[in-house]
Amino acid sequence: MPYEIYFSVAGVEKKEEEKPVNNTTPLWLKAPKDCTTEEYEDFYRDTFMDMNLPLFWIHLNVDYPFRLKGILYFPKQTDKLQVMPGEIKLFSNQVYIADNIKEVVPEFLMLLKGVIDCPDLPLNVSRSFLQNDGEVAKISKHITKKVADKLTSVFKNERKSYESYWDDISPFIKFGCIKEEKFYDRVKDIMLYKSINGDYKTFAELPKQGNKVYYVSSMDEQSQYVKMFKDNGLDAIILEHNIDAHFVSFLEYKETDTKFVRIDSEIGEALKTEGSDVINETVVEIFKRSLNKEKLTITAQALKTADTPAIITINEYERRMSDISKIYGNMFGNAGPASETLIVNTDNSVVKKLPALDSEKQELLCKHIYDLALISQRKLTAEELDGFISRSVEVLGFIG
Repeated sequence: MPYEIYFSVAGVEKKEEEKPVNNTTPLWLKAPKDCTTEEYEDFYRDTFMDMNLPLFWIHLNVDYPFRLKGILYFPKQTDKLQVMPGEIKLFSNQVYIADNIKEVVPEFLMLLKGVIDCPDLPLNVSRSFLQNDGEVAKISKHITKKVADKLTSVFKNERKSYESYWDDISPFIKFGCIKEEKFYDRVKDIMLYKSINGDYKTFAELPKQGNKVYYVSSMDEQSQYVKMFKDNGLDAIILEHNIDAHFVSFLEYKETDTKFVRIDSEIGEALKTEGSDVINETVVEIFKRSLNKEKLTITAQALKTADTPAIITINEYERRMSDISKIYGNMFGNAGPASETLIVNTDNSVVKKLPALDSEKQELLCKHIYDLALISQRKLTAEELDGFISRSVEVLGFIG
């Protein structure tokens, strides 16, 4: 409050040295140059009861064309999969109005924490009025611009620091890009993408094969594919957050010349050797007869990774639809599993020996190779795991 408030007990005389219980000059009213890091952090802890220090903050201090002061904090995210909701308190002349008024603060910035004090806001109007008020719209756009300007400044002047907390702030930025395309236009050149080698790249620096950018949605689940990429000097970017399922589609909409492909979708294209377009029909027929899976597409080609007998790829479009449907609790209907393709590596020593074996051993090895490819792609079901263990024992019987 802008007026001093004292706490007194009935019958006890007020002492001269007593201090007010409130702060009549809150931090956001000070000039940014007069505020210390300690003051910003103390204010954050006291206001939001968050013991995790913020990553950084933006101090708003505008006098024209409207009056606006405030501090927006980028909090540290503790959950790598979900974006934790923020809290932005709206004031007018130091008088608290409400939390999270999206008509004033852009929706994507609701993921931040902070305070905004705007004396020009009317206090006794409905939200429908705020939605249609031209000045309110200008304030909202200005806040978005200031956030983009701050991010650009940090990127240009402190890129190493920017990279160090990119993993934490990227969900905010991506959500903002999806919700407000003008925001994307402002920050697209400073957006970073972490590669499987641990470095951070801008969109212009992304590793591409033709017009394709390969990405990983889980470093754990797709670890074997990542290893194959690294072993062959290939690179991919990591998009592990839930919001990335939407963000990839948004990027393809904005950057029409670029196609994003998950690493287990078209890895055969990335790893195929020269002349591998010639399909070994004999090997394909052996696998089709041995596996007897009508819905599984089987092909054979020479791959750069000779120690891998086979890999499984899944249809990118179908897999995306399935992932998005799961995120929303199958509200769009059960999309079902994406179709799979088994790519048998004709450069593998075991695969080369298959045609010379009897049909019984061919079937055993084909099923075992398929099991190994499945393990690299996903977790086996209980039934699949039982079969894999049983066949593994039989394969071991070949020794001696």
